[in-house]
Amino acid sequence: MYVCVCNAINDRQVKQAMNEGMLSVRALRQYFAYPEKCCGKCNRCLREMINEHLGESVDGCTSQDMCEECLA
Repeated sequence: MYVCVCNAINDRQVKQAMNEGMLSVRALRQYFAYPEKCCGKCNRCLREMINEHLGESVDGCTSQDMCEECLA
């Protein structure tokens, strides 16, 4: 499934990046060299995938913007 439609990034690519140590939204965005023009709708999905990968629960952040907590 596509995680980021703007940049054509799918869940398999994200999982591979996480296996390589990219464990924050910021790290994933840098890994995939996101351009400035990204709608941001993928942020929540990325956080959920990271939390699932780390075995943590989703903290309830509903922001689609790049808040500091999401970037950590």
